[in-house]
Amino acid sequence: MPRKRQKFFEDKEKGIYKARFYGLGNVKNPPQRTLCTVDEVLYRDPINKKGRRTKQAAIKYLEKLWEKTFQELSREKKQEEKKREQEKKPNSIYWLFDQFLSSMKSMVRLGQRDQNTLDKYTYAIRYYKQTHRDHLIERRYFNSNRVSQFLATMQKSGCSDRSIWNYCISIKSVLNWGYEQFDEDDERYVKDLIKFKLPPKPKTQPVLYTTDEVTFLENDILEDYRERLKKLREAKKAGRPVARKGKELLGVFLLYKTVFLIKNTGMRKGEVLHLPYEHINLDRGQIEITDVVVRKRKRVKNRIEIQEEIWSPKGNKSRRVIDISKNKGLMDFLKYDMSIKPDEERYFLGDGTGILYFGEPKNLWRAGKKRVEKLGINGVKPFHSLRGWAITYLLSQGHPIPMVQDMVGHEDPATTIGYWNLMKNSSSDLVGQL
Repeated sequence: MPRKRQKFFEDKEKGIYKARFYGLGNVKNPPQRTLCTVDEVLYRDPINKKGRRTKQAAIKYLEKLWEKTFQELSREKKQEEKKREQEKKPNSIYWLFDQFLSSMKSMVRLGQRDQNTLDKYTYAIRYYKQTHRDHLIERRYFNSNRVSQFLATMQKSGCSDRSIWNYCISIKSVLNWGYEQFDEDDERYVKDLIKFKLPPKPKTQPVLYTTDEVTFLENDILEDYRERLKKLREAKKAGRPVARKGKELLGVFLLYKTVFLIKNTGMRKGEVLHLPYEHINLDRGQIEITDVVVRKRKRVKNRIEIQEEIWSPKGNKSRRVIDISKNKGLMDFLKYDMSIKPDEERYFLGDGTGILYFGEPKNLWRAGKKRVEKLGINGVKPFHSLRGWAITYLLSQGHPIPMVQDMVGHEDPATTIGYWNLMKNSSSDLVGQL
């Protein structure tokens, strides 16, 4: 018969009890630890040697000490295994995701990427984790069958074809980033370039506003502003609280300013949102789009903090100067706006205290989306479609494509040409007076 394993035993020479832990190592040579002295087992008060324990009570005391030590060793073993797993080469795809998102968050804090870009990568990684468990970064894990499973997960979640394609591009970008980080001294990243097979790119044409819809949108915002202003004055006369009404009124006015400026310049939503007054030069009739430090309110844990960030335009071509000197309506509007702004206001879409009212681009987008849905204008992107409308108008007036490209900040002339083709093929009234 095999000999019964002993959990603990007495070392008479040293006067202590030792324990063996068979479940944590080699069966023939398990780890050993000292539990206590012999006196601690025999007596409840080992110093004065009083309160002698019975044999059964002594064994129960040793069992309790053994169990406590076993749990401590188990935790230590798990921590060591986790550490070894982190140091394992090559690392897993989940590890690469964590490293990439950490890098992206740092870039967002520095203003080198915007929050929308980080959100796009975050959603793509989330869908991938819903589809596949953690695995090594090897080509066999990125075959067509596994990519199809990833696509099916996104389709079940209700993602559009365009979103699915963008999320696949995001996963491919993460793998390429991991490949770029690899070197011989640190082999934890992607050693071989992984080919992530993309689905066919959806062929979608941008949906633009018609001239009537642009006029309808402007008039609706102005009418809403007048009604809110009237109610605010009535509330002041009645002595009722007006702080909330005043904030809502400012939001409507800033929405109108956004629509008016994009309509007349073709600027991007983010460019309008982060535009400081110091970059509007009415003497020269110019608006400068370049890097800027912005102040935003951000929620940190359970409190609101004011933070400064560096915002950068989308690309090199986006850093530009727009000549507005010949647009009398826009010049007059900007002169009026700058004459009524508080002295401490720094931003075109500020809250009156030198801080951005909307904060993030998605908040401005929500305000625009809510407005166009209320008006029943379907299929358009609140501000991007308005920018496209302005580009289409400029092309319809016979302005050269390179000139329009420089004005609106397109990196590739093919993007501007795409609006030209859309204008030619469309039967709708896409152009009108700006």
